[in-house]
Amino acid sequence: MVPTPTNKAKITVSLKLDNPKLVDYVRVCEIRHRYSEHLGSGVGIFSVPWLPPLRSWFLVSVELPRPANDALNVESFSSQMPSFLHRFRGIGDVHFERLTVSTSDRPVFAHSLFGEKIIISTTNAPIQGSFNVTSFLELTTSNSPIEVDLGLHDLSPPRYSTCDSVNQNRWEYHWPVGYPSVELYNSKGPIRATANLTRRFDPATIHRESHRYHSDEDEDDQCRSHPTKQWTPNTSHSTELPLTLEDPTRIEHTGGRYALTAKTTRSSISIEFDTDPPVNHSLTVDASTYFGGINVGVPVTYEGYWKVKALSAYREVVHGNCANCTDPSGEKRERVLRVDRRNAVWEEGVVYWGRKEDSVEERLDGWVEVNSMFGRTAIIV
Repeated sequence: MVPTPTNKAKITVSLKLDNPKLVDYVRVCEIRHRYSEHLGSGVGIFSVPWLPPLRSWFLVSVELPRPANDALNVESFSSQMPSFLHRFRGIGDVHFERLTVSTSDRPVFAHSLFGEKIIISTTNAPIQGSFNVTSFLELTTSNSPIEVDLGLHDLSPPRYSTCDSVNQNRWEYHWPVGYPSVELYNSKGPIRATANLTRRFDPATIHRESHRYHSDEDEDDQCRSHPTKQWTPNTSHSTELPLTLEDPTRIEHTGGRYALTAKTTRSSISIEFDTDPPVNHSLTVDASTYFGGINVGVPVTYEGYWKVKALSAYREVVHGNCANCTDPSGEKRERVLRVDRRNAVWEEGVVYWGRKEDSVEERLDGWVEVNSMFGRTAIIV
């Protein structure tokens, strides 16, 4: 898949064959959506079930239009082509609302993919490249590595309240289902991922949602003694958090919410995060394998619970990410690693910024769990 300077998408199908008889068994056809051609169209390659073993190669090139002054948004792209290698290149400024790729026995390479929902699956071949998502990414293969750079971008507004929490303790939440979540599945193949967490949202969303959740009657009942101050959002561009609003509005998890799952068998898992993640975020990591090792290094800004399921001789919790780092919030707190419970097959605890004597359970929302039977397992906090 490559860009094209025209305003129309272009699909080219090339065929290389050693025996001209192949054209008697294969058809290349235009296909359209079963209900309406306005919902999508494309190209199908069909062969008879008794296709003889003739040497041939198909090359399908999809060229997307390149708008002059704006990024291209593609509502849906789908490819179901077994035994076809897929390569995405030169489309870093193209946004896919939904992209699905299904193949087998051939790799998938993504120089740069950006979308809301991306699902890619293959077998017996690697998946490699750079993937940026705002909602959901699923990569599945077997017997080959998954090696990816991940960008998880939370565009949703933060949790907020227009009431004073001390007197009313009434919180309203707005977390859409689509906060960025990544799922990596493999079998007998390693998973190696580096993730970058970013936080951007349109501040006007808070203004809109406050009207949605709080009617005049609600304000009278919930915030009678705390009148809401006027706030005019800047809707001209997205704003990076942290964002300060006038009281009594309060913000939680200004760094966003993220989830990452990685599962394989008879192979290893390695997950790392970039060195500049957002402060005050909520992160969930679930990594599991057996007959393989796991190494997970959480961000220095991570605060939350951790759990390691592995035999005591093969597990390790390393307080190593913060040997020389300082409090990312600027409050001069120390990095605290606490072990709460342990036995022969698991141990768990918390990690946070603060003091050892602090009671932090109520404010911690992160969860990192690694599970490996008969493999060395480490969490680096």
